[in-house]
Amino acid sequence: MVDIEIHLKIAREKVRAAIDALERERFSVVGDEAFKAVEEAVQAYESRKDPLADHRRSSTFYLVKTELPEVESEFRELHKIYRTLGYEYKDGEKAKQAIGLAKKILRRVEGVLEVEILPPESA
Repeated sequence: MVDIEIHLKIAREKVRAAIDALERERFSVVGDEAFKAVEEAVQAYESRKDPLADHRRSSTFYLVKTELPEVESEFRELHKIYRTLGYEYKDGEKAKQAIGLAKKILRRVEGVLEVEILPPESA
């Protein structure tokens, strides 16, 4: 059980770290930070819905599927990039794709929670 504000704070920090890593061409870090930012945002949503929720990766996938189905394919694609970006895609294209997917998902969570997660300059 973690407070929604803690999840939001972590999501904001991680998305900024992902954007910064992309700008510095630290591509292997981008997918990890982008996925973790989205995961924290989804867990913030879960915390609002159920303050006693036990956050597990499997429940995060299920929650996206059932509660945020319009971004499920983006979530799965971002997860795929997260799993492989450290080993492939040294040209930065997948890292850029990861940021784009994360932004789309985070915008959806922002709308549902009526909060800001993305930094203003990247929205």
